[in-house]
Amino acid sequence: DRGGQGKPAGRSIGRSADTKWKILDKSESKLGVAQSDLYQMQAYADRYGVSELVLIYPSQSGLKRAYELDYLGEGKAHLTILSVDVAKPEPAIGYFKSLLA
Repeated sequence: DRGGQGKPAGRSIGRSADTKWKILDKSESKLGVAQSDLYQMQAYADRYGVSELVLIYPSQSGLKRAYELDYLGEGKAHLTILSVDVAKPEPAIGYFKSLLA
């Protein structure tokens, strides 16, 4: 029950992740992450009180495995942009297990 607005009553969501099948651009200030994707993550952070956000993209030449950003919405959230080699997903699986520990 959300009482009409705000966070779900009695629930806390620590992390939220979303996958994208898009090309990033390391020369762009936000790596070419679409503004709509950032708005979506901000909505998760603001609506559900999520403090750790992860956007997951397929790996691309020249990208690091992860980029860490402080992200401001109603509350401050931390955004990780993660690059995953879809042919060898084991390191990413280990990363997600560490988030859940």
